[in-house]
Amino acid sequence: MEQEYPSKIAPRLFVRACHPLLMVEPAVHIGGIGDFERQDWSRVTLVRYRSRRDFVEFVLEQEYAQNVDHKWAAFSRSHTMPATPRISFATVWLVPLPILAVIGLLLDRIGARSR
Repeated sequence: MEQEYPSKIAPRLFVRACHPLLMVEPAVHIGGIGDFERQDWSRVTLVRYRSRRDFVEFVLEQEYAQNVDHKWAAFSRSHTMPATPRISFATVWLVPLPILAVIGLLLDRIGARSR
């Protein structure tokens, strides 16, 4: 049942421009509520929602409710928490861009002077 949940929900995430950031198999015990051990976890997924509104609308939509059995089976062993990013992956990619642009402009000027 837990394997069916992601296959039913993933398309609904993509429609809202939400996507998994990270999917891993657990290597260490993650403590929490419930009676389960590390070997019971098949996957840990970190999902990015565009906004809190998207998350609430996603949870309340009818197509999501149709998979309620899968939802509660997965939620009974899920840990959910809102988070605010301290560093964005976009920042990691965008910081080198101006640096490379400046280097490119400098090389262009040097090349123009040598002609």
